[in-house]
Parts: sequence; structure tokens; C-alpha cells
Amino acid sequence: MSGIGKTTIARVVYERISREFEFSMFIDNVRNVVERGGLVSLQRQLLSGIYMKNDISNLHEGTTMIRRFFCHKKVLLVLDNVNHLDQLQYLVGNKTWFGCGSRVLITTIDEDILLKHGVERRIKVKGLNSDDALQLFSQKAFGKDYPEPYYVVLSNRVVNHVKCPLALEVLGSFLRGKGTSKWKSVLDKLGKVCSVEILKTLEISYHGLTDDEKKMFLDIACFFNGKDKDQVIASCDVSEVIGIEVLIARSLLTILNGKLYMHDALQEMGREIVIRESPFEPGRRSRLWLREDANHVLSKNTETEAIEGIVLHPAETGLKVHANAKSFSMMKNLRFLKIDNVNLPNGLEHLPDSIQILKWTGYPSTSLPSSFNPEKLLELSMRHSCIYHFRTGIKPLYNLKILNLSHSLNLLSMPNFRAMPYLEVLILEGCTRLFEVDPSIEALERLVLMNLKDCRNLVHFPGSIYGLKSLKVLNLFGCLQLNKLPEELGAVECLEELHMSGTAIRELPSSIGMLEGLTLLNLRDCKELVSLPTSLSGVKSLKVLNLSGCSKLEKLPEELGHAESLERLDMSGTAIREPPSSLSLLRNLKVLSLQGCKCSTTFFY
Repeated sequence: MSGIGKTTIARVVYERISREFEFSMFIDNVRNVVERGGLVSLQRQLLSGIYMKNDISNLHEGTTMIRRFFCHKKVLLVLDNVNHLDQLQYLVGNKTWFGCGSRVLITTIDEDILLKHGVERRIKVKGLNSDDALQLFSQKAFGKDYPEPYYVVLSNRVVNHVKCPLALEVLGSFLRGKGTSKWKSVLDKLGKVCSVEILKTLEISYHGLTDDEKKMFLDIACFFNGKDKDQVIASCDVSEVIGIEVLIARSLLTILNGKLYMHDALQEMGREIVIRESPFEPGRRSRLWLREDANHVLSKNTETEAIEGIVLHPAETGLKVHANAKSFSMMKNLRFLKIDNVNLPNGLEHLPDSIQILKWTGYPSTSLPSSFNPEKLLELSMRHSCIYHFRTGIKPLYNLKILNLSHSLNLLSMPNFRAMPYLEVLILEGCTRLFEVDPSIEALERLVLMNLKDCRNLVHFPGSIYGLKSLKVLNLFGCLQLNKLPEELGAVECLEELHMSGTAIRELPSSIGMLEGLTLLNLRDCKELVSLPTSLSGVKSLKVLNLSGCSKLEKLPEELGHAESLERLDMSGTAIREPPSSLSLLRNLKVLSLQGCKCSTTFFY
């Protein structure tokens, strides 16, 4: 049964014994991990704890690497909420995959999976006894281990009906502060449900939510379970943020390591509520998360105004969604659209202006619909798109915070950034046909991250960048044609990381010394770099300076020793013959690499 406490027990055991093993990992909600990214993503998650490269591409390669890395290690592995046999076959195989003394703990609601895999030791978790059930229920309903005097009889009636911990927590949270008449109403509903179907009683708490709270509950159940809390909140308005706090207070939602988690049974309940909106026609439901449902709606144009979100997880090879020019034309209330691998042979005539989050990997058209004016748009991500020029109607995008057009190989020009003045993240990595940064970039006073990595034909960065008052990370890695940075770079006062690896830069602007918050300066493989400004000593926070592969760099400024925070200095592969004597002043220096350079001097600290 879901909600009986299997995950909680497994986690307690894991915390108690994990120190006894060479390697330990708790993989939460295996079913959801596979649903989002397939079995390969599950293998990657396991290998991520031991294999940093982690670039496996198929299941066979994954199983081979799991056996190779773990066969001689004492491993503790917990697989929570397994729901298919192949999850065990491709992740834990048999006993020979792991070293002597290893232990694999599996939680599942389907004992048949364990039997088929040959798991010998199986334990069925029992419901709580009456005393423990009353204590847990009272903690949620009254904030203490026992009920209030006037509620003792009513509380005992609840726990006589319910032994499932999840249901007790949800019901207790729902009834907290309610009068006896409400309690009796809930008990009447409990009396009509047999114990086997007791989780259906969780709907009692759902129906007690406001409309905004129900909306947030269904969004998380269908789209955002396991997602980063801050990212979800960023896509909400104020009433929905308050709704998250209510869901937590009602035990319908928890936060773990900064992520939102909804119990499997609650997620299943939420999705069932959506399916019941229109059992036979997905186009009349408010939310779509299954690829086959989205394909049906978009290919047959059965969409209606009811649809508020379509969020699909990355497709397996060959699983396409077929759409046509008039797809989305009826979805006037669409808020979330996340799709990929879409066949769109005749272009697209319409996208709803109501969209708040638009993520379309591999967008196949060369432009967005001309009528598209998404004033509520918060995030637009179109990686690997076919777009030539980015335009979104005539109205400014005052709410847009994230723009990601990375690896859009046809993109010729950047948008007019004055039309999106509150942008915080700009990612144009791998847009190989871009040749300049639009001068309107100076309007982005709130921009924190600018990623132009591998824009190989970028030759011009605008001189006026005073407006980038919040920029912390500037990534120009692999911009092979870029040979100059603006002299005003020092005005970007919040800059913390500057990545220039592989550029054609010959020198840095002297104003770089004004960047007091800069902690990382990466100039690796800047083959044309011939000198560094003496002002670099003014970068008081600089911790990492990478000059490796700068084959024309013959000397460092004598003043570099005054960069007192420097911890890592890599001069390998440079033409430097004699480092400045002031390096002896770098008391925080931990790593000094001279490999392959022409230095003849040895320093002792």
C-alpha cells in the first residue's frame, strides 16, 4: 500500500548504517526518475557518485560500467518506489555486480517485482497500531501527542478507520482547528470507504483547499514533483506562493534539499482528478503530461480552452509528437508548455499569449508566430531551435527572466534587449552564426548570467556595458574570433567569473583592476594573449587565475603578488621564463602549476 511508511523506514535504516559502507546512495522515487528521463538517467544517477565523467549513452554501456565500478566495493544502495522489473535488471542485476558485504534495499508496492527478480528477503510493512496511529494523528491535528478532551472520541473513530501514516497526517492537518461538526462530516465520508481504498480519503483534504491552492496542488502533481522549489516559485504569482505554504502545512507537500516533493499516492490522486475532468478526451483536461495524450490533442486539433499546461519529459528516440499549423489555437489559458521532438511540417500559426513558461527543445520553425505577444512570459527556452531571428510581437516582455536559445545553429542576430529589461539569465551557447552582441545589452541591469560559450563567429562585443550592474558570470569560452573586450569592463562591478578560454584576445582592458569581486579569471588557451595589465593586482578577491596554454605570454606583471586572495595559479604551457618575485607574497596560494612552461626559477613558500 502507498503511504504506509516504506520510504521513511528505508531512509532511517540508510542513515543508521550508511557509514559502514565504502559507497552509499539513496535514490528517491525511482518511478519518477525513470518517467522523466528513462532508465539511462537512473544509471547515470547511480554512477554520478563514483564516476565524474558520467557520459553513458545506452543501457548496455550503463550496466557494464556499474559492474566495473562497484564489483569490488562494499555498497549500500536504496531504491525507493520501484515499479518495473527492468529497473532492477538494469540497475542492480545480480549479486555479482557488487562487492562482498553489499546491501540493496528496495521499496515497492508490487511484491511480484521482487519475486520475479529473485529477492529472497522480503518484508511487508504493516499499518500502525491504534496507540501509534492516535499519537501521529494528534501531532498533526492538535500539535501534541494526544487529542484535546472534547475530541478524544472523534479522534479514536478516525484512527479506528485509518492506519495508513500518510492518510493520518493529511487528515490530521486538514482537521486541525476545525469544529466538531466538520469532524463528524469527515467521519461520515470515511465510513463509506473500505480500508483497502482508504487513500481515496485524501481527496477530503484536497476538496478543502481554495481554488488557487487546488491549482498549485495539481500543477505540482502533474508537472513539478521533485523540482527545485525556487524555480517553481519563480513561475508563480503571490497567491500561488502562499498556496505552496498551505500545502506544506496540510502535509500534502514536503521540501527536501530545496526541492518540492509530493508523496506518490498524493501525486496519483492529483493526476486521477485531472483525468476525471474528461476520461475519454484529453483535449478537455486541464493538464497533459503523457506523450500519447499530447500527440492525440495536437495532431487531431482536439484542444480546448480547458488546457492550462502541457509538460512532457524528454522523448525516447523516435517518439515524436505530431502537430500542425493550427495546433494551440484554442488553448487560450495555456500557462506551461514544455515539449520536444515535435513534427511541425507546415509551421505554426499561433501560440497563446497566456504562456508563462515556454520550453520547446528543437523548435522546428524559423521564427515564432508574428501574433505571439506573451506579456506574462517568465522563461523561454528553445535549445537546438531552427530560429533565424528572435522576435516576439510588439509588446515588451517585462516579466521575462530567462532566455535560452543555446545551440540554435541558424540564429543570426540577438533580440532587442530593451524589450525585456528584467532579464536575469541569457544563454546563447553554441549559436555558431552569431557575430555580435546587440548593443541594447546595456539595458539589462538585472542580468546575472550571460553564457555565450562556443559562439565561434562572435567578433564584436559592444563598448557600452555600463548597464550590466548585476552581472556575475560572463562566459565567452570558445569564442574563437573575439579579440577584444570593452574598456568599460571594469564598470561591471558585480562580476565574479570571467571565462575567456580559447578566444583570440591579445590583452585585457586595464579597467579589469576595478573588478574587486572577481574570483575566477580563466584565460586558458588564449593563444594570442601577449600581456596582462598591471592593474590585475587590484582584483582583491581573485582566487583562480588560469593562464595555461597562453603560448605567447612571456611575463606576468610584477604587481601580481598583491592579488592577496589568489589560491590557484596555472602558468603551464606559457612562454614565461621568470615569474615575478612578488609571487612570494601570495600567502594564500595553494596550487602553482608550471608544467611545460619555460620557467627556470623554483619558488618556496
